[in-house]
Amino acid sequence: GAAEGDALLRSSSFDAARSRLPWLFTNLIGSLLSGAILWWFRYTIQEVVAIVSFIPVIAAMGGNVGLQSSTLIIRGLATGGIELGDMWKVFFREVRIGMLLGLACGLLLTGAGWLWHGQWFLGMVVGASLIIAFLASTSMATIMPIMLKRVGVDPAVAAGPFVTTANDISGITIYLTLATALL
Repeated sequence: GAAEGDALLRSSSFDAARSRLPWLFTNLIGSLLSGAILWWFRYTIQEVVAIVSFIPVIAAMGGNVGLQSSTLIIRGLATGGIELGDMWKVFFREVRIGMLLGLACGLLLTGAGWLWHGQWFLGMVVGASLIIAFLASTSMATIMPIMLKRVGVDPAVAAGPFVTTANDISGITIYLTLATALL
């Protein structure tokens, strides 16, 4: 789906769509799985309706931090700034960044949960969930482009939908599992 320079205008729309479609199907299946997870936790959601307020935040923020990481990794692989042998060095750096971003955003989200719903413990669950989701997201988003490149799949085409889907699934699961266990 991604084309180099002039090839972008020379490939047919059909060929471009055909190469992108499998990765969008991955996203479609993952979205259905996210819906199934929400259904699985429906009783928790019924008991503590306020947790619904933060599902889009957890999913979007986890997805965005993952896309940031994967985009930087893909760019680094394309420009030669990152070699396949750098995987662990890059991985631990991105996880540290994810932790710092998670702490900053998690603290803000903790306060928002407390102020919005007047429940400090809900704020704590939301903030902790975001921190864990960021760690999972940066981990997956760092490893996935490198793994795709190793198996000969263009990470510029495949990583975005795969990382977004995996982060939605993991973020929602982390949040609702923690909410179920603690609330």
